[in-house]
This record gives sequence, structure tokens and C-alpha cells, in this order.
Amino acid sequence: MTESDKHANITNPCIGICSNDDNGYYCIGCFRSDEERMVWYSETTEWRENVLLELKKREDLAFGDE
Repeated sequence: MTESDKHANITNPCIGICSNDDNGYYCIGCFRSDEERMVWYSETTEWRENVLLELKKREDLAFGDE
């Protein structure tokens, strides 16, 4: 297993609630788009770190913590 694979496993934000929001774009469990979920394991560690930062912003917006 590569370091990138290990990172993908450790940082995967999935919580097992795989359902899109009312707009059909983001998962209500992890806040990732369908595309982000599909490529999580094939992308780079840097890409995943950037997505994780974006997910925090999406979560804050969803719960009104702007």
C-alpha cells in the first residue's frame, strides 16, 4: 500500500450517509460532490487535503457557521 493510499484511507470523510442534498450536488454525510467521492482514492494527497479544507467550508455553510 502506498503512502497516498494510506492517506486516502485515513482522511476519507465518509460517514456512511451517502445521499445527496436537495440540490443533488453534495453528499449530506461528507459534503463531497459525486465526482469527489468517485476519485478520492485515485487523486493525490495534495488534492485530498485541498478538498478536506473545502469540505469544512461547506459544512460550516450548511450549518450556518459562516
